[in-house]
Amino acid sequence: MPDHTTTARAVFLSYAHEDAEAAKHIAEALRGFGVEVWFDQSALVGEVRVIRACLQNRN
Repeated sequence: MPDHTTTARAVFLSYAHEDAEAAKHIAEALRGFGVEVWFDQSALVGEVRVIRACLQNRN
């Protein structure tokens, strides 16, 4: 069983444009718990390309 206290935790936060403000608060809260958040408002262009590629190739 993995030790969740040392396991890296990361999420990609996807949201509708009209929910951007709520998504920002969610990202901040997750970061407060030590979760790495990939969020389009803070992601670099290269990171966005990697995320898109991963999502397109997930099957």
